[in-house]
Amino acid sequence: MRAPSSTYRLQFSSGTTFDDAIGLLPYLDALGVGALYASPLLESGAGSNHGYDVVDPTRTSDERGGDDRRSALVAAVREHGLRFVLDIVPNHVGVDVAKANPWWWDVLRLGRSSEHAATFDVDWDAGPILLPILDADEEKALAELSVDGDELRYYEHAFPVAPGTGGGTAQEVHERQHYRLVSWKRGAAELTYRRFFDVSTLAAVRVEIPEIFEKTHAEVLRWVAAGEVDGIRVDHPDGLSDPGGYARMLRAAIGPDRWLLVEKILAAGEELPVSWPVDGTSGYEALREVQGVFVDPDGAGLITQIAAEHTGTRQSLHAAEHDARREVASTILAASGMVMAKGVEDTAFYRWNRFVALNEVGGDPSEFGIVPAEFHRLQAVRAASWPETMTTLSTHDTKRSEDVRARLAVLAEIPGEWAPRFRRWAARHPLPDRSLELLAWQNLVGAWPIPADRMAAYLGKASKEAKLVTSHVDAVAEVDEAVAAWPAAVLGDADLVAEIEEFVARIAGPGWSNSLGQKLLQLAGPGVPDVYQGTELFEYSLVDPDNRRPVDWAARRALLARLDDGWLPDVDAEGAAKLLVTAATLRLRRYRPEVFAGYRPVPAGGPAAEHVVAFARSESLVAVATRLPVGLAGVGWGDTVLPLPDGSADWHDVITDTAVDGSAPLVGDLLSRYPVALLVRPA
Repeated sequence: MRAPSSTYRLQFSSGTTFDDAIGLLPYLDALGVGALYASPLLESGAGSNHGYDVVDPTRTSDERGGDDRRSALVAAVREHGLRFVLDIVPNHVGVDVAKANPWWWDVLRLGRSSEHAATFDVDWDAGPILLPILDADEEKALAELSVDGDELRYYEHAFPVAPGTGGGTAQEVHERQHYRLVSWKRGAAELTYRRFFDVSTLAAVRVEIPEIFEKTHAEVLRWVAAGEVDGIRVDHPDGLSDPGGYARMLRAAIGPDRWLLVEKILAAGEELPVSWPVDGTSGYEALREVQGVFVDPDGAGLITQIAAEHTGTRQSLHAAEHDARREVASTILAASGMVMAKGVEDTAFYRWNRFVALNEVGGDPSEFGIVPAEFHRLQAVRAASWPETMTTLSTHDTKRSEDVRARLAVLAEIPGEWAPRFRRWAARHPLPDRSLELLAWQNLVGAWPIPADRMAAYLGKASKEAKLVTSHVDAVAEVDEAVAAWPAAVLGDADLVAEIEEFVARIAGPGWSNSLGQKLLQLAGPGVPDVYQGTELFEYSLVDPDNRRPVDWAARRALLARLDDGWLPDVDAEGAAKLLVTAATLRLRRYRPEVFAGYRPVPAGGPAAEHVVAFARSESLVAVATRLPVGLAGVGWGDTVLPLPDGSADWHDVITDTAVDGSAPLVGDLLSRYPVALLVRPA
């Protein structure tokens, strides 16, 4: 097999260096992880907490520790018997600080005569490269240019002066360059180079040209040739001019034995092109399916009515997506592509806020839950067609962590309890937009407790992405101020806070049940499961940068040590029960991979059968999870049973380390301690 048993994603930065990761390896090894999955490691912008703004593809990031410490990390990974998986970003490079990127600097200095001119997707026939970095008042901003030796300066920004073009005023020097500094507002429609989405500081690279592919990938391929990389995940392949051709070039370069994944975000029903020589995607379709089986479809009617009454419109998701795509195509993306992703995930998914648990990368918010039969069908297809694809529940790009979504899923079971509270709270503390109110209150409940600064940062980003009453391009000061002040006002309302805490206490327990169920189904299901840093405990974060905050590793080490001493924790806010489920499943995957083969549903029988979702991965492994826990609490398990494969009674629950009684145990007995069970037979 090319694929590891599982992966654990780490976000490297100046705050999480290669040496820090070396120190974490004993914990990750003990957790049962199969591979360390690293964010991009090439030299990136100063202070980057993600690494997608590579400024020099020819060397390792100094902030993360430099190449010597990267090699030391790989050696330590090997000592622990783990594999090493690397995220790469071929689509673009960072040009925020022009001088930090030697290729971009040379292109600005020499124009078409630069040896790197063909590296970037520049429309040279359109004239000088337009750099949208000046203030909105362009004429006034140009008057503030200055020349410092062979550099043209605008405040902290520096740009090269082309040979033989010096002399005269700064404005005259500027007019003689291969580039023009223009207002940041002109980037939407007049840009002369291809960028990443609407981010002018990320310039696209023409990796479809073989010689450019070679020079942009040389360092990573050196690591591959040295046996230091076992797998590669490719960021944003849809931004490339020929993603299939790129995948074929990369496969040829790394050979047939390396695990190769692409961040292809598949819509519901969309298939990964079979002509791409890859092992799968980074797993957002699995996120949609696993989460969906914990959402009650019966809640759709009232949830939809709540949203329609509050916003005064019944616009369909299709119509909202169409409007958003047209808007971004004619405004912020009038100049570079990527209309689908920007128009849907980064616009419509911040506007159409009926039930935000579903507004996730790769999600389909119009699909209100997935019935178990459909869930099983989709997993069987994955097991048969893409057994080595990655699966995920949380990533550095998800809009809400898996545990926020699991808690919000409870609202679909109790919309009648949610509706009056939401209406009362929204009337008490309104926001400038009714759709934003739907978003804000759901996220506040989902991520509770959350401090005002984190919530304010999230709402500021969300309101600007929605582009309904303010935006990044056309900010409305009074709206931005009202949005920024809202969290503190809400959290300062003692009576309201008491109401929120009472309601969160109502949904927290069912939310924990959903979290454990999601985690088990993902970790035990078909594909290669990824655990995003820190999510082995309950972790309630929102979109980046909130989900890239530091992780309390000491707490996780201490809890894992207690579990290994035989502790069976309660299902509570501490989150140790989730760590128990994670460790038990990852360890089993690592040390008994043969039992994670194939897929078939294991149907329960009895009055609460609809509250069970269970599957067998072989004749020796069965995963069992509770679904719709609020409804279950009203009826109880009763004499619901789970007939196990082959009628065998020789089963053991590795989560509780207990024997299973009988070949068709009562589900109430099987799930008496936790809402999940992982059953195995002896080797």
